[in-house]
Amino acid sequence: VLESYGDPGKLQSVLPDKEVTIKFDSAAGRVSGSASINTYSGGYEVSADKLTIKQMVSTMMAGPEPLMKQETKFLSLLQAAQSYKIESDKLQILSGSEVLVFRKLTLALENTTWILESYDQPVNLKSVLKDTEITAVFDSSNGNVTGSAGVNSYFGAYKLDGNKPVITGPIGSTRMAGTQPA
Repeated sequence: VLESYGDPGKLQSVLPDKEVTIKFDSAAGRVSGSASINTYSGGYEVSADKLTIKQMVSTMMAGPEPLMKQETKFLSLLQAAQSYKIESDKLQILSGSEVLVFRKLTLALENTTWILESYDQPVNLKSVLKDTEITAVFDSSNGNVTGSAGVNSYFGAYKLDGNKPVITGPIGSTRMAGTQPA
């Protein structure tokens, strides 16, 4: 998650309205994330401490001017990446005389909103339909899992078996009709 960016002597904090994230997929050689309003992705190469971002693309939605300005700066610095360094839980991506400073995101299963990206067997993953958000929240205060299944909300009980959630009963849901495809 991006914390600050710009001139190392006068770092600018990220606006609190939206998270700016980066995820490196070493198996695919891809980088992706949220730039504030839009999502982005591209290829990347690493050699020693050198970092090159290539063929970057992003969605093109508009948003409030301060977020758009932050997003434009972030994407231009990321595209111009030259090197990186990791110290403790901080990633610094250096772009000329400017820097992007990220902190490692520590996730907990419980009390976090999870958004489904893909599903099915690991060798046959399918993406979620465009413009659909499927979520899950495991609430440690009451042992319930709740979320959106795309059209309907769902709910049920769970417990943890070590660090794995186990659904302990039937899952219920609302019964609203949705658009096609089913």
